[in-house]
Amino acid sequence: MGTKILEELRDSWDRFHQLKRVCLAENMSTTVMSLTGCLEIVNVERPRLEKFLLKIMTFVPATTNSVCNESSQNATNASWSIVSWHVVAFRLKRTINRNQTPTIRYIARISWAPEELRDFNPFLLETAAKEFHDGVAELELCVLEDKLLHI
Repeated sequence: MGTKILEELRDSWDRFHQLKRVCLAENMSTTVMSLTGCLEIVNVERPRLEKFLLKIMTFVPATTNSVCNESSQNATNASWSIVSWHVVAFRLKRTINRNQTPTIRYIARISWAPEELRDFNPFLLETAAKEFHDGVAELELCVLEDKLLHI
């Protein structure tokens, strides 16, 4: 078993030495300045993106629009803005902590289980859900920020 492990290590070492050498396109000071500028942008954009995503997750409409068709003699189509019982029930559940309150931690969970977004906000239109998932993909900024801080 030890021989097998040593062979795998030797193969790995040989493959490492066959890789192309990577060098910086600019000198070190220019590269550091460029990375510092990138870090500043990420420091501004990441919190803004997190705030946007949490807003989408927590926004519950106050009303739903429905068209009421009266079938009486003077039937007219009236557009009413009414409070849906679904909205009221959802807000009550959130108030008493029966529905989870979204946090940044849940954004990461939704990135690999997108269907769980509906647990936090079942009232989202498909376009808003797509915007949310596009934003989650942009949260790679967090990883970039961590990498830039360690340089």
